[in-house]
Amino acid sequence: MNQDIAVTAMPKRNYYVWIDWLRNLSMAMIVWGHFFPYAFTSFVYSFNVPVFFFLSGMLARRESSWGAFLKKNLRTLIIPYVIICLVKAVAYIFKHLDGGAFDSVIGIVCGFHTYNGAPGAKLLWFVYTLFILKLLLQSKALSFGHIANAIVAVLSAVAAYFYASSAMADMQWAIGNAFLALPFFVAGIEYEKTMKLDGLFSGNKIVCLCASLLLLISVYFASSWNGTAYMYEGSYGSNIFLFYGIAFAAILAFMLISMSLGEYNFKANRILAIGGLLVLGFQYDFIHPFRKLIAVFASQESLLHPLITFVASFVILMLFIPITYLVEKYIPILVGKRKIR
Repeated sequence: MNQDIAVTAMPKRNYYVWIDWLRNLSMAMIVWGHFFPYAFTSFVYSFNVPVFFFLSGMLARRESSWGAFLKKNLRTLIIPYVIICLVKAVAYIFKHLDGGAFDSVIGIVCGFHTYNGAPGAKLLWFVYTLFILKLLLQSKALSFGHIANAIVAVLSAVAAYFYASSAMADMQWAIGNAFLALPFFVAGIEYEKTMKLDGLFSGNKIVCLCASLLLLISVYFASSWNGTAYMYEGSYGSNIFLFYGIAFAAILAFMLISMSLGEYNFKANRILAIGGLLVLGFQYDFIHPFRKLIAVFASQESLLHPLITFVASFVILMLFIPITYLVEKYIPILVGKRKIR
């Protein structure tokens, strides 16, 4: 069995600078979304998480054996996930040693956003869902060719539709959210195999940026019709077809923006690219004080609120550059022992 896997394992990916840009711009949008910017919340929630699942599909590959798969994912996903979740929940756990602490542990282990009011996976639900998707890839469930993968993605979207209207969606379960996320993951896999745009707009940044702007304007108006899609709840807004169409349009826009920035290979960008788990896990420790500061200048309903919070999101991301650098050097397990390129 292992020998068969070795024959079909995907080759090691080449490094592209634009992928770092896409990852970091997406992280900025995740942070911006948690400010709930006035008039832009539905817009940013329509794509900020889908971009990450698409990118994860692009970068995913089957390992040569299940042993290699488990070893790699323990290092890059599972151990950092557990440590960061426990760090975030430690105050609650010690305060509720009479029983609530066990609820928090159940939430973390089982991938619930919260469990009986206790903190679980919380903002790292994405990591738990991603591991489920990688399990499917490793098990060959996503290795039957383009048409079969497309069918799996459609069936997953159908399952997501029914899951969202079921009582289970109230559990905010990372495993259930995999239904909604899998089509983006599959699209990333298929893009990497067949539909490369890497050189399509090479040397023509104006076309690239104009196309991105038009796409994002369309996404803004379409997302206002669809409503806010909270993926951690398994929610897609009011229409699942509109949700996927909006998300893929935004993914394309951010890919084009990132490709136009691909010639700028800053070290700070490379450092931040390995710190995604840190940003996901600890962003609220920065968002909360920024919210208080921003409230002095603009209310939640102010027209200035989306602009100020947009800038604040990038400021917070830049604060994670030295943090990631130090963590990579002294506590590498928290970044999955990834190395700065």
